[in-house]
Amino acid sequence: EMKFKSVLSTPSIGLLSGELLDTLRQYFRAHVGRNRHKAKLESIEPVSDGSGDGLACSVCCDAFNPEDTVPCSGETDLHFFCKSCFSSYATVTVQSGPIQSIACPVPGCDSLFATADAKANLSAWDLLMIEHRETSRDRRVALAAKAVLHCECGAVAIITEEDIGNGRVTCPGEGCGKRYCCKCGNDDHGTEPCPPPAETVQWLDNHSKECPNCKNRIQKNGGCDHMTCMPPGGCGFEFWWTCGCPYRGSHRPGCQRLGEM
Repeated sequence: EMKFKSVLSTPSIGLLSGELLDTLRQYFRAHVGRNRHKAKLESIEPVSDGSGDGLACSVCCDAFNPEDTVPCSGETDLHFFCKSCFSSYATVTVQSGPIQSIACPVPGCDSLFATADAKANLSAWDLLMIEHRETSRDRRVALAAKAVLHCECGAVAIITEEDIGNGRVTCPGEGCGKRYCCKCGNDDHGTEPCPPPAETVQWLDNHSKECPNCKNRIQKNGGCDHMTCMPPGGCGFEFWWTCGCPYRGSHRPGCQRLGEM
């Protein structure tokens, strides 16, 4: 006769089920799929040089098939962006505002992007994060909060309509006194217009440089150091990427490229 030892089952610490489990699965799948979404967009190839069938991306300046670009909604001038550049830009921009407010990054263009285009080119993870932020915003509205201040000192303040005044608020943290503009979330800038969101400025600084001639933003994604500010959006100025000196002129005294010439 065989005898079996009694095995005590381990008590359950807690079972996840129902709506909570479905939500966790949704977030997990979206998080895992981020890199796959990025790789899919980056695999889109520019059209061959000289074909004349492509639309130039206003960020990387390569030409792409029309179906591989995203246009802004300008009434006079349309600016096109390849899906990879647009997704990178939109992913950062939506961190400071709703998906309906993604503005064209071309200087002087106040146009927005269609919400459908934004949703089609953002990953499922980015869309979940947008939904989460909008839910938090709705809660603030329910609490009659005009703005919520998260100071670097750790203090959190809810600012109501009657407290907002001219938009300048002081952190209530003990001994802090740092001042902010609640309209844009940046440091107090007095009577100057609100600057672009910090995330947008950071993205432009990390991915592009200003043309030394017209100040139009240019991105370099390969090739040599010789750059051209490409029309129609650019002025046609040719310059060295590393130093900003004219390509067909003299270098500034002390220029780092002088020793290479």
